[in-house]
Amino acid sequence: MQISQVDTLNINSLNRKVIPEQIKQQWKERQLTPEKLVQELFKSNKLVFLGEVPHANEDAVDFTVNNMEILSKQRGVKTIYVELIDTRHQPTVDLYLNEKNEKKANELFEKIKKEANYGMGSKLAVLKKARELRKQGVDINVITFYSASGELYFDDVKKVYPGPWYSEAYKNEIDFELMEIVGRTRVIPSNNHWERVIAKNMEKNEGKGIILGGGGHGLFPGYGNIAGAPVVLFSSPKYKDANRIIKYVGITSDFEVRSKD
Repeated sequence: MQISQVDTLNINSLNRKVIPEQIKQQWKERQLTPEKLVQELFKSNKLVFLGEVPHANEDAVDFTVNNMEILSKQRGVKTIYVELIDTRHQPTVDLYLNEKNEKKANELFEKIKKEANYGMGSKLAVLKKARELRKQGVDINVITFYSASGELYFDDVKKVYPGPWYSEAYKNEIDFELMEIVGRTRVIPSNNHWERVIAKNMEKNEGKGIILGGGGHGLFPGYGNIAGAPVVLFSSPKYKDANRIIKYVGITSDFEVRSKD
């Protein structure tokens, strides 16, 4: 049996993060817009991670949708890796992106929509935009993934910490200890899974890629950058609790884009 390179690959070599000091300084001095920042990062990187904090914050999704075409044409971005639905549903995504019949495409979209995991629905806009661009001849693809362990990790968390289900903690009184356990029991296994999905695609296809997902997956303490990619977090003062959790767990980023509202 032939062994895939993915089986022996040092995953963090997918992209050896390069951030020129000039870009750091220009960002610090507010000389770069978020659009220009990401364009500059793709000059030196094959992958860039765009993280949302929290999932309800749609700024990262909006940015991706609005910049997919120009990043594809000017920076060679060919794939959007998006936290949306489990990997097993990728064949349905592929059918949707390539379906020429609008009625059949809508049926496939509704099927994908039903499978979209909790809090991920806004990223469906990425699929719609990608299909629109493909119809115009733009070479762009979407690869989806979610948690390596599906939704079973909630049971694992309850075994370790018999506290309230984490969404209840989020809505009411935040339990930071619980949130940290959720992160470590889900984020790290998921990141390993995501990186293998990305590596498998990069073996077969040339071009660069955006990784779009929850901010906690980007630069996790004890793990490092997902896929060795620069991390750009999109946050908002509107979601104070999510920002507090990010800081408590120790999640960091290379750049943070904060909305004003």
